[in-house]
Amino acid sequence: MSKQVQMLGAAFNFDTMTVSVPPDKVAKAKHLIAVVLALQWAPADLSQQILGVLVFLSRILLSAQWHLALTVRSSAVAVQEGVVHVSPQWRIELQWHDELYTHWNCAAMMVPREYYLWDQNSWETPASDASRSVQRLQGAAGMWYKQYYQAWAFHPTEIRELHIMELEGFALVVWLEYLVRVHPAEISGKRYIIRCDNDPFVVAVNSRKSNRPAIALLIGIIHHWSALYHFDLRLV
Repeated sequence: MSKQVQMLGAAFNFDTMTVSVPPDKVAKAKHLIAVVLALQWAPADLSQQILGVLVFLSRILLSAQWHLALTVRSSAVAVQEGVVHVSPQWRIELQWHDELYTHWNCAAMMVPREYYLWDQNSWETPASDASRSVQRLQGAAGMWYKQYYQAWAFHPTEIRELHIMELEGFALVVWLEYLVRVHPAEISGKRYIIRCDNDPFVVAVNSRKSNRPAIALLIGIIHHWSALYHFDLRLV
């Protein structure tokens, strides 16, 4: 029995337990992105076509739907008006997808063979004792994975200006950026369970969306690293 099967527009490899997008689909997506980026106004048929292709790729690959908001909105406007302006914000979104398909192997993991426990530990953030932390403007966070460990103190301005949920997210993003830049081989190709003591942030990361702009931005950064370095994570 073949361990490599192509069906539903995707290629399944049961040796590596991955599902990938065929090269012709990637080439089509990159071509459509290039066509839209060359225009000032995109017609309705083109905007719907690129939406369909990007949604398809996002469902096969590690969920990239957080990066489809402007493509969805632009398609809706084009259907009503006949054309839609290719705004600077939409261009950034499309360029993100183009970079993803250029630098990523376009393969996502299916069933993980092994789970790794990757802990997050917040020592004395404003959440642990909100009134005391706010009064003293003191707080710290630490994270570790295998033999790697970091700890840092929050600046009083960060504690005063940022919500505890944002501080938790900031800590995770700083730690992730360190790992992908310094130890990428250690995390690539794995799925992680991360412990976090802020429930709203756990829900936001696992659902890959948030109505808080700062959290939405942080989730986008997390997903960017996940896609480019081929790892997945869930918070508990």
